[in-house]
Amino acid sequence: MMKMHLLRASALAGAAGLMITGQALAQTTPQTDENAVEALVVTGSRIPRIATEGPAPVTVITSENIKAAGFNSVPDVLRSLSQNGGETQTQQSSSGADWTPGAQQVDLRGLGPNHTLVLVNGRRIADFPLPFNGKSAFTDTSSIPLGMIDRIEVLSGSASAVYGSDAISGVVNFNLKKKADGTIVDVTFGGLEHGGASSQRVNVSSGFSKGDFDLVIGGEFVNQKPLWAYDRDIQDSTKDAPTARARIARRDFLRMDPDAEEYVDPGKATCATLSKLNGGSVEYASRPGWGAYDADLDDYGPGYYCGSYSSIGYGTIISERKSANVVASLNYAKTDDLAFFADISAGYSRTRQFQDVLNWE
Repeated sequence: MMKMHLLRASALAGAAGLMITGQALAQTTPQTDENAVEALVVTGSRIPRIATEGPAPVTVITSENIKAAGFNSVPDVLRSLSQNGGETQTQQSSSGADWTPGAQQVDLRGLGPNHTLVLVNGRRIADFPLPFNGKSAFTDTSSIPLGMIDRIEVLSGSASAVYGSDAISGVVNFNLKKKADGTIVDVTFGGLEHGGASSQRVNVSSGFSKGDFDLVIGGEFVNQKPLWAYDRDIQDSTKDAPTARARIARRDFLRMDPDAEEYVDPGKATCATLSKLNGGSVEYASRPGWGAYDADLDDYGPGYYCGSYSSIGYGTIISERKSANVVASLNYAKTDDLAFFADISAGYSRTRQFQDVLNWE
């Protein structure tokens, strides 16, 4: 019994010796610069922390990164993020024109724009006046002028414990410039090799500083002309469709028997009267399987109507857009513990687009 106690005491002493030796070695080993981590305080959260901390590190995009990559707008920057892979509506989508014209969203992790929190200088901003898909609120990222951005912080992990359910997918925080480096005017214009859809974009930023007071103001002005389908030979007519069933005229005018669920033949004379519409392209046309039942063929015959093969050319591939967005940021640091601030934004956006048919009855 005595021998067992002696052995146990000896083992504990050995362990203690190892611990002391290890600690001494750790104290005498010099730290190298390779292990040093530069602290970056992130304002995209109410809890300051370094960017490499936690299971979901923060992606930081600076104004220098934006300039080097050649981005033209804030939505362009966000589209370059692999985390922003969810469903969004743009000025090019038909549903985007129906529900949220002129707006562009960010959707981290594909849970919907209403679950991605957008902040400006660490503070919430007003939602877009129309709901996304007619169901949920979201923030329009295209209303922020690119020239006002100092850096963008993207937390692509859940932050709902801090901010609430609208941050389940993550947080995108736009840090605006606190001081202006003179007046900067950035003008971008361009067009397409085969014509159509020319665009002009102007970004202006300036400011004023005096003592503890700083004012930074910036604006973004966009004039995007449309690209029509008739500007491209491959999309100016339904005759260009890949399948025979799709190569039919668009149904501009038709009559239908609701009981028989078949088209009523309007007659060639009726279509000739309407032929001046849609740029003079309306004609007497047919669609397989929408006419009266043919017992001999044991199938439905063609349904006749007044349609146009070329009206699809009046759809927009790139929509027309005119917008102006202005943001002003005021900061007055009275003391180290007392500061006043104000962020003011105003925007105007007009988007026009067409799917195809100009007249339909």
